[in-house]
Amino acid sequence: MQATANLVSIIIPNYNSERYIEDTVISVCAQTHTEWELLIVDDYSSDGSMAILERLAKADARIRLIRLDAPSGGPARPRNVGLDAARGDYIAFLDSDDVWHPQKLEIQLATLLQRGASFCSTTITRFQTTEEILPFQQTPFNIAETLASMTVQEIPHSVLIKKNIIPNSSVFLERRLLTTIRFNEDKRYKAIEDFDCWLRVLQQHGGVCIKISPTLLFYRVTETSISHTKTAMVRKHWMLYQEYRINGRPLGLEKIWYMWVYSFSSITNLLGLRITNTLDHVTPTTKLP
Repeated sequence: MQATANLVSIIIPNYNSERYIEDTVISVCAQTHTEWELLIVDDYSSDGSMAILERLAKADARIRLIRLDAPSGGPARPRNVGLDAARGDYIAFLDSDDVWHPQKLEIQLATLLQRGASFCSTTITRFQTTEEILPFQQTPFNIAETLASMTVQEIPHSVLIKKNIIPNSSVFLERRLLTTIRFNEDKRYKAIEDFDCWLRVLQQHGGVCIKISPTLLFYRVTETSISHTKTAMVRKHWMLYQEYRINGRPLGLEKIWYMWVYSFSSITNLLGLRITNTLDHVTPTTKLP
């Protein structure tokens, strides 16, 4: 589908998310950058989330609902369907239980234009209840001051492959980067399909993702989060390293090094230690901007 200039296509996969989906969509509707379309791809939900989404879509014509005819078992296919339907020059992804700061799109678009970049992500705040993040959501950024003072980390392919430090719901990138790339729909890649996708984007286009310090994404921690299961994630990362190719070549012994770095980083994060100076997750106690 032909792209529309100055439009951001936001893609949300939805599956039985009636508990949180309204907060997520409201955070999109509150964006200060108003040139957007929201593509919500429902993975054949069986709860009341579709009724909520239909009400929200009726109130805002920028919301488009797409319903799959059978559950796919993960977010990869809904994201791919959304990409195929997207009309914007820019793409942003948002999971159905996460929430954005009202200036997320505005700041990321300004960052790309200022720096001549094409791929951007942000730091995040983890939360469990909406009350925890209200002070953050309600505190505005001064755009000029933020652009001048923010910390920027460049993430090339060689850095990303050691550990995924690009949160999916923080991604904002030019649509052209995904012209020939889609998320892996193999169920074995569930929870790491985004990691695999960003690796292929950086490898194919030879650029970097710039990660900026303003906390623009609020990541909801739930008991059902697959990323909570560390042993499962270790197995999935090892599978990815075994199957990933760089210029058609499988990873050799370096995959053992990548796996060690990933495991070490995961352990230190669990212990609350900060070993390397990288932009990563923050907590709701972090000083407000």
